[in-house]
Amino acid sequence: MYLGLDLDPSGVKALLINEDQTVLAEGHSALKVDRPALLWSERDPLAWIATCQSVIDPLRAAAGRCGN
Repeated sequence: MYLGLDLDPSGVKALLINEDQTVLAEGHSALKVDRPALLWSERDPLAWIATCQSVIDPLRAAAGRCGN
């Protein structure tokens, strides 16, 4: 089984596939952007970790349902 993560400015996308490249599960979670001042954009590094976890957890559950 393989897990792919795509971290971009708007959020995190995840894809879980098997050895035959069959999609087992996929997910997306938005990432909050902080704007403390005009023309500033910031992201808390811990938010990246939490957002990744919020996408991975359902895929982990889906993997269990697939019998893997």
